[in-house]
Amino acid sequence: MKTTPQYQRQPVGNHDPNRVNGLWKKIRALCDIDDRDVADALNARGVSISRSRVAAWSRREDSDKFSPLNVAELEAALDALIEADRADRPK
Repeated sequence: MKTTPQYQRQPVGNHDPNRVNGLWKKIRALCDIDDRDVADALNARGVSISRSRVAAWSRREDSDKFSPLNVAELEAALDALIEADRADRPK
């Protein structure tokens, strides 16, 4: 009988764990998220942010327009998008 190997946590890469821009880029690619939607959703929750700041999260780190994204900001953005999505659904 063939056994399935038990899950093992992946090693943390050679990066700052407080910067989650790479994860944000993958979420955007998967979900087709627009910078405007993110900024609008965050602003609706009282988090004042511009579209250019949201766009800066997806820039290359060597870009002068890059802005690091931390876990708290990522969570706030995802929470705002979920809330906006639920508000748009028919009741």
